[in-house]
Amino acid sequence: MEKTMEKFPGVESNEKEEKAEAIRNAQTFEEFYDAIRNYGPVQGSKGEVQPEDLIAKIETSRMAPIMLEQVTNGGDLRIREKVKELINKELPQY
Repeated sequence: MEKTMEKFPGVESNEKEEKAEAIRNAQTFEEFYDAIRNYGPVQGSKGEVQPEDLIAKIETSRMAPIMLEQVTNGGDLRIREKVKELINKELPQY
Protein backbone atom coordinates (compact mmCIF):
# COMPACT_ATOMS: atom_id res chain seq x y z
CA MET A 1 0.00 0.00 0.00
CA GLU A 2 1.28 3.47 -0.91
CA LYS A 3 1.98 6.06 1.73
CA THR A 4 0.01 9.30 1.48
CA MET A 5 3.19 11.34 1.23
CA GLU A 6 4.34 9.34 -1.80
CA LYS A 7 0.99 9.89 -3.49
CA PHE A 8 1.15 13.65 -2.96
CA PRO A 9 4.82 14.67 -2.81
CA GLY A 10 5.45 18.11 -1.38
CA VAL A 11 1.97 18.51 0.14
CA GLU A 12 3.30 18.83 3.69
CA SER A 13 6.05 21.28 2.69
CA ASN A 14 3.60 23.40 0.68
CA GLU A 15 1.26 23.60 3.67
CA LYS A 16 4.15 24.64 5.95
CA GLU A 17 5.22 27.30 3.44
CA GLU A 18 1.67 28.70 3.30
CA LYS A 19 1.67 28.92 7.09
CA ALA A 20 5.08 30.65 6.98
CA GLU A 21 3.74 33.16 4.44
CA ALA A 22 0.87 33.97 6.83
CA ILE A 23 3.46 34.85 9.49
CA ARG A 24 5.46 37.03 7.09
CA ASN A 25 2.35 38.76 5.70
CA ALA A 26 0.58 39.53 8.99
CA GLN A 27 -0.43 43.18 9.28
CA THR A 28 -1.45 43.24 12.95
CA PHE A 29 -0.29 41.49 16.08
CA GLU A 30 -3.61 39.62 16.19
CA GLU A 31 -3.03 38.21 12.67
CA PHE A 32 0.59 37.51 13.59
CA TYR A 33 -0.32 35.57 16.73
CA ASP A 34 -2.97 33.55 14.87
CA ALA A 35 -0.40 32.68 12.20
CA ILE A 36 2.18 31.65 14.82
CA ARG A 37 -0.36 29.41 16.57
CA ASN A 38 -1.33 27.87 13.24
CA TYR A 39 2.33 27.30 12.27
CA GLY A 40 3.14 25.42 15.47
CA PRO A 41 6.54 25.12 17.17
CA VAL A 42 9.28 27.32 15.70
CA GLN A 43 12.91 26.25 15.52
CA GLY A 44 15.05 28.78 17.37
CA SER A 45 18.82 28.89 17.87
CA LYS A 46 18.43 27.23 21.28
CA GLY A 47 15.85 24.64 20.26
CA GLU A 48 12.18 24.45 19.50
CA VAL A 49 9.94 27.26 20.81
CA GLN A 50 6.25 26.61 21.43
CA PRO A 51 3.81 29.17 19.99
CA GLU A 52 2.55 30.44 23.35
CA ASP A 53 6.11 30.86 24.68
CA LEU A 54 7.06 32.81 21.57
CA ILE A 55 3.97 35.00 21.84
CA ALA A 56 4.78 35.72 25.52
CA LYS A 57 8.27 36.91 24.51
CA ILE A 58 6.80 39.04 21.75
CA GLU A 59 4.36 40.60 24.22
CA THR A 60 7.29 41.48 26.50
CA SER A 61 9.03 43.09 23.53
CA ARG A 62 5.93 45.13 22.73
CA MET A 63 6.04 46.62 26.23
CA ALA A 64 9.82 46.99 26.27
CA PRO A 65 11.26 47.00 22.72
CA ILE A 66 14.77 46.77 24.15
CA MET A 67 13.90 43.11 24.94
CA LEU A 68 13.41 42.29 21.25
CA GLU A 69 16.61 40.26 21.02
CA GLN A 70 15.01 37.58 23.23
CA VAL A 71 12.58 36.80 20.37
CA THR A 72 13.81 34.08 18.01
CA ASN A 73 14.07 34.98 14.36
CA GLY A 74 12.96 31.49 13.38
CA GLY A 75 15.27 31.32 10.37
CA ASP A 76 13.39 32.09 7.16
CA LEU A 77 10.31 33.09 9.17
CA ARG A 78 12.07 36.35 10.10
CA ILE A 79 9.92 36.67 13.20
CA ARG A 80 12.08 39.31 14.91
CA GLU A 81 11.90 41.56 11.85
CA LYS A 82 8.11 41.18 11.72
CA VAL A 83 7.86 42.12 15.40
CA LYS A 84 9.95 45.25 14.72
CA GLU A 85 7.68 46.13 11.81
CA LEU A 86 4.52 45.70 13.87
CA ILE A 87 5.96 47.61 16.84
CA ASN A 88 6.81 50.45 14.46
CA LYS A 89 3.16 50.61 13.47
CA GLU A 90 2.26 51.02 17.16
CA LEU A 91 5.24 53.15 18.20
CA PRO A 92 6.55 54.94 15.09
CA GLN A 93 9.52 56.40 16.99
CA TYR A 94 11.06 52.93 17.67
